[in-house]
Amino acid sequence: MSNVEAVILAGGPGFSADCCRAMTPVAGKTMLQWEVDAIRQSGAISRICAVGDCAADGIDEILPPTDSFLGNLLAGVSRARENGSQFALVATSDIPLVTPEGIADFVARASATGADFCYPVIPKSECVRKYPEMRRTYLKLKEGVFTGGNMVFVSVGFITANSEIIGRAYDARKRVFQLAGMIGWLTLLRVLIAQTVLPSAVNLETLEKTVSRLLNGSVRAVITSYAEIGEDVDKLEDLAIVEKLMAPDRSGREVSP
Repeated sequence: MSNVEAVILAGGPGFSADCCRAMTPVAGKTMLQWEVDAIRQSGAISRICAVGDCAADGIDEILPPTDSFLGNLLAGVSRARENGSQFALVATSDIPLVTPEGIADFVARASATGADFCYPVIPKSECVRKYPEMRRTYLKLKEGVFTGGNMVFVSVGFITANSEIIGRAYDARKRVFQLAGMIGWLTLLRVLIAQTVLPSAVNLETLEKTVSRLLNGSVRAVITSYAEIGEDVDKLEDLAIVEKLMAPDRSGREVSP
């Protein structure tokens, strides 16, 4: 799909007071630079915009950060819309392991759904096979055990039109009672049962329909075997593991100074 803009949310706090997470060095480059290089090499993206106090070769535009995740999201997506893009690939800035192949595959699969909002889900078996040292949070479903990725493929019009409910959903993600009020107690109960005694209590289709109703649009889960999409670096122990994995460089290419 042509004319898809990448929006990298690079406003997250880093591991020290003088460096944001996006600019954290790993294996000779910043985490952001690894990601920008992979996006460029994927051939699936027409333009790259980053939101945050950051810098990297290959970024077309850098927007100043706002005071919130939702503000950064809207700033980036709104700029993509101004640039004539109907869809955007929105990603965090802490996935240096991500590959061009994984990005291209996800964009192709997501665009084929025709949905407003696509979220990558990765089988636990792939994560454990490729990166056994990394620790992830998993969800048991009828189809298997999955973790989520750190990028989404979205319709820019859908995001701007539904920013309020998206903000509420984001704020509720770790507040069980508020989340239950939004998705319904029955659905939440089924998810909890699936995690403890009966994985078949809930499936991907049920969750897709629930979140679609919540967000007033079509939402789809895209199963991908590219575990790198889900391997974010948000702890110092993650950074140490990734540094080891990428030395000198995971692909055999010469690491840039």
